[in-house]
Amino acid sequence: MDSRKKWALFDKAKTFADSEKYDDAIDLLDRLLMDDFPEPMVIFSRRGYAKYKSGQYASAVEDFDEFVAIRPKAPNVLFVRALCKEYLEDFDGAIKDYEDVISIAPETDDAYSGLAYIYEYRDDLVKAKALYEKALELNPENPRSLRRLPVLGQWHSGPSEE
Repeated sequence: MDSRKKWALFDKAKTFADSEKYDDAIDLLDRLLMDDFPEPMVIFSRRGYAKYKSGQYASAVEDFDEFVAIRPKAPNVLFVRALCKEYLEDFDGAIKDYEDVISIAPETDDAYSGLAYIYEYRDDLVKAKALYEKALELNPENPRSLRRLPVLGQWHSGPSEE
């Protein structure tokens, strides 16, 4: 298959993913990868995202690992890999990826709220609160921070005195 046809199929896989037909996208991307697609990195990124969206977190991490091995400073890929690791309860791996995202793209509010969530889970509420607040400083509409900060406030303030 010539390169032009391969790119057309890649676009079709993107269309499948955009219309939430993730399994179709993954199947097509698998075929392209086996057919010596000229930019395999792009396949790993796109297929990893489709796997993430379809709940195949461990497999998505494998694809993102392939991508990051070639292009280690891709904040979007690192961010979604961190989300996958979070779902897999690989919190140390997720923390590293979120921290890498912040070092590369410090304006990424969702990376701060992702870190905050993990620290909240680990009962480091002071650190979690500071990270949620940083996320809100960058984006006052950060959904995770808006949801979790009030809960943190309830835990941190202790029982009410009546």
